Order: sequence, then C-alpha cells, then structure tokens
Amino acid sequence: QIYYVQSGNAIAHTSYVIPRCIKFPFMDKADLEIGPCYTYAQFRGLGIYPKVLKEICRRKGSIVASFYMIVDEKNLPSIKGIEKAGFVRCGSVYKSKFTKRYKLVH
Repeated sequence: QIYYVQSGNAIAHTSYVIPRCIKFPFMDKADLEIGPCYTYAQFRGLGIYPKVLKEICRRKGSIVASFYMIVDEKNLPSIKGIEKAGFVRCGSVYKSKFTKRYKLVH
C-alpha cells in the first residue's frame, strides 16, 4: 500500500507500507514495515511525516503486531520525525549484499 498526502495538485508526502516478505525475514506474519517514506522539500518542517506515520499505525494497529521502519542512522531529520510519531529504536539492520535480505541485530 502507498499512503500519500496531497496539497492541491501536488503530492506532499508518500509512505509505502510493506507486509512481511523474504526481504524482511525478522518480521512476523502480522508485522508491517513502513518505508520508504518521502516528504517533498517544499512541505518539510510542517509535521506531515509524523502525522502520516501515526495515521498508518492508527488504521493498521488493530491487525498488526509490530511496525518496523528502516532508516539510515545519518538521516537525522527522518529519525526525528519517526520519534515524534512515537517509534523507538529496537536495533540495527544490516542488508546482505548477496541475498538483499535485511537482518535485525538487537
């Protein structure tokens, strides 16, 4: 699924919501991964990103055990928005160069 925010005729933000798949072997069947997410430059700083994350969790929370987000540790603006939405860090993720699968390390 793709969630998006529109402002007039412009797309302000997009967030992909991905169920468990071979790429995320650490996830359970009832988990979701949110991302990639992107807020277009002219709409940044307006609180859109955390609001979208909260809305996804509100809409999916009754059927989802856990939500995951993978973010580059250097992407501080994204981490700030994720934390504003109430997410907490649960570990680090490494991507295999060969299998392209992510591994969660607590």
